Amino acid sequence: MATTANDADQDFLLKQSVPIIFPTAVLVDSDTTRGVCNSGQVVVRSYRGDTAPDPFDWDPRFPDITPVRWALEMDAQIFASR
Repeated sequence: MATTANDADQDFLLKQSVPIIFPTAVLVDSDTTRGVCNSGQVVVRSYRGDTAPDPFDWDPRFPDITPVRWALEMDAQIFASR
């Protein structure tokens, strides 16, 4: 769950992974690159970390900023495959 203790910038990506039944980090707000979904295709991107909010949707004014939606889609796919 996103709380101010685990999501300081309130962009729905968490400082620490949610504890779930398999050892895969999901919903993590990190500048470490990882695979995310973009229109059904996996691309390698990073986020800005827990001190700067990432936009939920893609914004053409800022094409280099990865939207949160892409991480959520990838994390949902990983979670559903377990």
